[in-house]
Amino acid sequence: MTDLIEAAFEGDLKKVQILVQNGENLNTRDHRFTPLQQAASNGHYDIVKYMLESGVDINQLAKNGMTALHLACINGDNQMAHLLLEKGIKINIKGNEGLNALHWAIIREHWHTAALLIDYGIKIEKYCSYSTEYYSMFKPYLAILKVHCYQLIGNLLMHDLDLPFDIADIVLGYIGRPQYVDNLPYLNEKQLRTLMFQYRYPDCFH
Repeated sequence: MTDLIEAAFEGDLKKVQILVQNGENLNTRDHRFTPLQQAASNGHYDIVKYMLESGVDINQLAKNGMTALHLACINGDNQMAHLLLEKGIKINIKGNEGLNALHWAIIREHWHTAALLIDYGIKIEKYCSYSTEYYSMFKPYLAILKVHCYQLIGNLLMHDLDLPFDIADIVLGYIGRPQYVDNLPYLNEKQLRTLMFQYRYPDCFH
């Protein structure tokens, strides 16, 4: 870990400024992350802002293929994500596992972060391209059925997203039947799998 990466990790803005002014490379990377990614991952907003103003490569990838935006969304840090998006970070980049920032926001159940990404026009994928397992491939979208966040559900439907196996219709049905909404967080994995299977193979249920 370089001095700059360590200072970014620790949130030492003054040290970061001194190192940058003395010619330290903002885009250096250790075996995992860049200084920007360390700062973003640990919620050091002022350091990220300073680095962006100092010409850091906002779209540089970590060893795992993630950008600073991925890391902010994993943590549900809307302030950080908003800053990065306003500064023009590429929103649709996928990490080495095939997951974009929206996938991570949904997997971690950061619904307001997911809504923010949708508002900024992130591309909605039906599935994670790396996965070959049926359940794993759609796990991020199964989580949508368990959310109370009407803003996110409303945004998904408003954008006419082609969610896998017409899940949007299921969600819309729950919205139209408020007596069922409170049960969403209590659906277990087996029930979710059954819903998905029914929509994948509807002929089996006629």
